Amino acid sequence: RSTLFPYTTLFRSIVALPGVVGGASISSESDFYFRVARDQYGQYQPDGTAVVHPPFPADDGFTTAHGPGPRGMPWMSHNPKDRSKPLVLGELVDGAWDLELVTGVKPRLPSGSADVVATTGGNVWLLVGQVLYIKDASGWHGKKLSAKPGPLRPIAAEANSVLISTEHAVLRASFDGKRITTTPVASLDFYPELFDAGAAGVV
Repeated sequence: RSTLFPYTTLFRSIVALPGVVGGASISSESDFYFRVARDQYGQYQPDGTAVVHPPFPADDGFTTAHGPGPRGMPWMSHNPKDRSKPLVLGELVDGAWDLELVTGVKPRLPSGSADVVATTGGNVWLLVGQVLYIKDASGWHGKKLSAKPGPLRPIAAEANSVLISTEHAVLRASFDGKRITTTPVASLDFYPELFDAGAAGVV
């Protein structure tokens, strides 16, 4: 290791993987998924080959990747610009997209891209604009949040709640089976970027 280039040894451990053209996204002990395009994943397999899976079915609108879904596979959403069409959630399972249409929610889904997380407690949280939704065993529930804290994004999952990043604070949203409530967790002098660090928690 050189004092002028202290990270030289790091670069010696980086190798090129045939067929991989995007950053690693979701991994297991034997393989990992990587982004090939905005709406498409590839999979690097244990035998050293890479396969490209079908693109996420989307038309004109806002398509977003969300990392691992409820089953630990790549998860995406598409919120169409055509407001008569439903938001689509999809998890890539066994090389095919398992799709769910988000319909009939109140308040009505706003336009724009979505943030989606799944908690270990089995619920799905969805944030679009200023509206936060949760899906439990009885269906979808929603609440329009105050615009005063500034932009709401991103969200990060806890065991039975989510953390929401605002302009100068972090909020915790929880659900009691009937209504969504939010409480402040921390006040900050900057916009916090939340990150799910697995067993280490949310940083």
